Amino acid sequence: MIPSLPGFAFSSPLSARGWNLERTALAFGELMTQLGYQRFGVEGGDLGAGVTARVAALMPERVIGAHTHGDRLQLGMVGENFPTPDGLNPDEQKQLEEAQHDWARMKGYRVLHSTEPNAFSAGLADSPILQLAWIAEKLHEWANPATPISRKNVLITASLYWFTRTGPAAADFYWELANAPDTSWDTKSPVPQGASLFYSNPLVRKALGPTDNTFFREHTAGGHFPAFEVPDLFVDDIRAFFRDLRN
Repeated sequence: MIPSLPGFAFSSPLSARGWNLERTALAFGELMTQLGYQRFGVEGGDLGAGVTARVAALMPERVIGAHTHGDRLQLGMVGENFPTPDGLNPDEQKQLEEAQHDWARMKGYRVLHSTEPNAFSAGLADSPILQLAWIAEKLHEWANPATPISRKNVLITASLYWFTRTGPAAADFYWELANAPDTSWDTKSPVPQGASLFYSNPLVRKALGPTDNTFFREHTAGGHFPAFEVPDLFVDDIRAFFRDLRN
């Protein structure tokens, strides 16, 4: 099952505010209960990684395992959302500073969504050109240049937001995260953990690679959207992680 986050595409419209990581995680747990699953595994990236961690933390007795995926884009968030690793050599320090500089340029969307989303949301609801440009820019900038997102998939993604009129609610999700009682993403739990890194290199592994996961794989291929870019690698990692737990 692949649920969409509340307010995104098919999971709309919302009837109330307050849809942050914790409420979303609890809703997904209730959804699995109603579908008849007392135990289940979870997987996610980007915002979904935060939801995945929160589901595992809130329902450890039900979650078989939690797998997340990340990529080189997150390197720019080191020092902001992730701790800076010790022992960086001068070349690695330079790479990290370049990544942080690039992220400072790219994160305007996150600041806007987290602080003043309403005026921008009106534009997303009114203009299909703005909605398309907003989606296309992220898909272009965050994918690995070697595996660009096809024009077809860009149009499909933008259309999902436009025809469901969920651009504003998706943007508002960041405001909810920033104003939640608990804003942490990296929530600890006793659940078996797995992780995959895409578009990786030695510095990415040093900065973002897990230290206590039961499963870890990294790939130089792919990027922020592995389901679009390298679906075979992505699915194989998920299957391998849960296969180990089953065995």
